Amino acid sequence: MPPSVLDLARGFELYQGLVGASGSKRRFVEGFVRPRPGDRVLDLGCGTGALLGFMPEGVEYVGVDVDERYIAAARNRYGTRAEFVCADGTSYRPEGTYDLAVAYGVLHHLDDAQARSLLGVAKAASRFVAAEPCTAPGSAMLERWVMAHDRGRFIRDEGAYLDLVRTAFPQVSAELVPGTYRIPFTLVVLDGRAGGAP
Repeated sequence: MPPSVLDLARGFELYQGLVGASGSKRRFVEGFVRPRPGDRVLDLGCGTGALLGFMPEGVEYVGVDVDERYIAAARNRYGTRAEFVCADGTSYRPEGTYDLAVAYGVLHHLDDAQARSLLGVAKAASRFVAAEPCTAPGSAMLERWVMAHDRGRFIRDEGAYLDLVRTAFPQVSAELVPGTYRIPFTLVVLDGRAGGAP
């Protein structure tokens, strides 16, 4: 596949700005993840580290991404506030345990076997929260077109995402969240926990 402007960290960030991803990520972190100072957070597929910008000071954050250009951009932006590791999130070996593992827009780039591997890594945390593009009943033609042309080739419906997350976290809830982007794009937010009610 030929290289894309989205393969470049700056190109990716410009595109994210155009489609309104910043507001969506803020809503994800503040409304669903809700990290607290002192929490240890593992961000799998962190990209350029955008989620960290919406987390409170005092979070102990480790971001992991396979793209060295994205990791370089994240390190340049955040300096010593966080640790960024260039590694494949499906085979990364976390040091210690975490309060939270997060993945924003990652699972839809992975086939089922790869997604289960990433979820196995996420089990280093007692809670896993993800946001993914999701096919939704009754979605308009434009939204279906946008989903069909996404770089991620494994956009699933809510049930399929739930089944995946349950392979690692027995207690899982899901919420469909439309309208967080400037383009028609429904997300599902998945909240998995190692035990207890979500």
